[in-house]
Amino acid sequence: MAVPTQFNVQHKCGHTQERDLADKPAGERAGFAAWLANQPCTECWKKRQDRKLSKEVQTERAELEEHALEDQERSQLPILIGSSKQISWALRVRYELLRDAYTSLVEEGALDEDRFEADVLAPARLVTAARWWIDNRENGDMIIEILADPGQVEVGEGTENPY
Repeated sequence: MAVPTQFNVQHKCGHTQERDLADKPAGERAGFAAWLANQPCTECWKKRQDRKLSKEVQTERAELEEHALEDQERSQLPILIGSSKQISWALRVRYELLRDAYTSLVEEGALDEDRFEADVLAPARLVTAARWWIDNRENGDMIIEILADPGQVEVGEGTENPY
């Protein structure tokens, strides 16, 4: 009599999955199937991993937002205008853009502190629309240029292309 390779495993989450254990040695299949029964099914395991990741991402975002708020006060940056989701996102974006600009421009010697204040921080203080920071999140290498001519973004203005 051959040792089966297909097992219907009733997982601890209540779901049943048919598992092909042909890749396991014949003497280990039943034991492995019993071990699988004490684990959540594949879908439930993935959902749990996603929730864990989501909590990690939420914690990371909260910490970054806290740093951004501290930086906002220290650098005398304006409170952003937009929806609460936009503001939360834009705070992090603005913080990262300005932090990276400081690193690449001042710490690497392209600008001194006074020029950074004049070319980056002073114009950044004039941009209050959260949407502007979000729209320019990928333009960190051009921060001086985009802040020199930020354009006009009206709060509440749609993001859809009208054409």
